[in-house]
Amino acid sequence: MPKGVEEVVEGRSAAFFDLDRTLMAGSSGLPWARAATKAGLVSRRQMARWGVDALRFRLRGSTDEATEKLLAEIKLIFRGTSARQISRMAPEVLVGVLPRIYPEMLEEVYAHQDAGRPTFIVSAAGDELVRLLARILYMDGGIGTAYEIGEDGLFTGEIGGTFMYGEGKVEAMRRFAAEHAIDLQASYAYSDSASDLPMLRAVGHPVVVNPDPRMRVLAVARRWPVVYLDVPPGVPKFAGIEPQRAIIPFAISDLVRFARLDIAGTEHIPESGPAILCGNHRSYFDFVALGYAFAKAGRPARYLAKKELFDAPAVGTILRGAHQISVARGTGDESPLVDAAAAVRAGEVVVVYPEGTTTTTNQDFSPGPGKTGAVRLSLGSGVPILPVATWGGQYVWRKSGRQSLAFGRPIWVAAGEPFDPAERGIHPEDRGAVRALTDELMDELGHLVDDLRRRYPAGWTRG
Repeated sequence: MPKGVEEVVEGRSAAFFDLDRTLMAGSSGLPWARAATKAGLVSRRQMARWGVDALRFRLRGSTDEATEKLLAEIKLIFRGTSARQISRMAPEVLVGVLPRIYPEMLEEVYAHQDAGRPTFIVSAAGDELVRLLARILYMDGGIGTAYEIGEDGLFTGEIGGTFMYGEGKVEAMRRFAAEHAIDLQASYAYSDSASDLPMLRAVGHPVVVNPDPRMRVLAVARRWPVVYLDVPPGVPKFAGIEPQRAIIPFAISDLVRFARLDIAGTEHIPESGPAILCGNHRSYFDFVALGYAFAKAGRPARYLAKKELFDAPAVGTILRGAHQISVARGTGDESPLVDAAAAVRAGEVVVVYPEGTTTTTNQDFSPGPGKTGAVRLSLGSGVPILPVATWGGQYVWRKSGRQSLAFGRPIWVAAGEPFDPAERGIHPEDRGAVRALTDELMDELGHLVDDLRRRYPAGWTRG
């Protein structure tokens, strides 16, 4: 964290924190959308679209046009809906939000409080949720977007005040400062997005957290302090860009001349925020195929890979430099799950191969039994699992069997619908239930694999 939370003597000061990608990894909108879908307010199709187009921040950051479109959709959903029904969604929303709060940001919040500075969340999220979250985090208050409620207790579909976005945040901060004798020039503000430039300019001590591309440029130009929490500890960044992300534009499937990569379902891979992906593992080529799938989605990823790969001189150096996660198989070591959980909290994509090996006794190359780590990781983080099937790589390069670099071989990758163990209400320590959920996950993955195998050209199934 940047230095500067020392006492400011010029006047009473405060600290204002944006929520999404600042106090927490990813967007609070996704947990809200899940709760709304469960309550029957949002269709699953709309939920999936929001997950890509609206509720998660794009790699290029939020835009006024996208925000206005999202606001219009939410107002339409709220219209005629019981305010009590929305309020009752709060516990389920918080279950998805609280595990994503950055511990480092909470330390910053409490450092300000210890210096005599009150702390506040300022967010476009719903006012009731923002205020409730502020109380739970032991902050001094929250300012969110309020929606108008009629005398019948139903939402009218209109905003009941200022929309907390862009200049709207500044308007609320200035009004609050005037009412509570707070000197904004002695105060602090934290945000990630260029849309919050007015909020950061309104205070004397702006701090940029996990900046989007436009904000990164602005922060450098204005010499504002920048904090990166959107990668696990130890992952390097140069000019604010992680090396793995920098090479994504060059990861073009045409460069693999001997294969024709067909990648489907990337709309299910969130463009920002945490994700857990589980894949079948039949080939050493699987990493390459999935890597191109992530490149198409614009995401770097953290793989859980066997320790033997990290012990190899050249390969190990690359894996450690990219902050991949080493797994000592058969030792009972839980540290890989701890490292994976840290990556998920940082908003990363974590890839788990539940089978743990490419070896199989299944002659049709269907997935074998899976280990429970992915389900336990999902239950502990509140992040759903995305099953991803790969087919064709086993005809290129596998542990047992001949290798073939035949020109033009199809390699297919398909991402399925999210699998959410948290919806089942299972405790991570309930071994029997976790085992059953893992078997169910492997069945889902098996269905994806079966579909690819059924459609795969028979002429390419030979070495």
